[in-house]
Amino acid sequence: MNTMNAKTELATVVYLLDERGRVCLAQKVSNIHKQGIQLKNSANVWNGYGGKKLPNESLLQTAIRELFEESGVRAYEEDLCLVAKINFFWPDSEDSQADMTVYFFTLIKYKGIPQGKKEMRTPHFFAPDDILNLNLLPVDRIFLPRILKEEKLVWDVYLGKRDKNNQVVYKELSEELDLPT
Repeated sequence: MNTMNAKTELATVVYLLDERGRVCLAQKVSNIHKQGIQLKNSANVWNGYGGKKLPNESLLQTAIRELFEESGVRAYEEDLCLVAKINFFWPDSEDSQADMTVYFFTLIKYKGIPQGKKEMRTPHFFAPDDILNLNLLPVDRIFLPRILKEEKLVWDVYLGKRDKNNQVVYKELSEELDLPT
């Protein structure tokens, strides 16, 4: 099922990994937004590095640019490992098309030490077992441990909906994980 159209914004998130298998996360300074609409309670959460795709930029270029802008770390496109594609449907969205599709990457080979910047506070490396003790976005609590175990995921996530256990509603899709051409 194709859940993207012209209104769907594309974005990337990169998770830096160190030689001990720890993941680098930093707290977001402001809320995640799409065309002026803010996702409530998304500031001050621990997250990877990323942002929206610019016109005439590939998703790999977006990932490398956003990583550098938010952390000061340099990397090469060929070192990115695509681990997830998530189609996000924002709260109160009546549309059957995703509001934002985010491509998630892990990265082991990079140059520099991550630094705090304007959009992200001072980063820290965390063992996978420790990340659930952090202030994460609710959906990150579900998928981040899985991608750190090298699972490949393609999901639809409905940010405004909760199941009977008060978990974010998501649907695993059977489509292949790959970048759009």
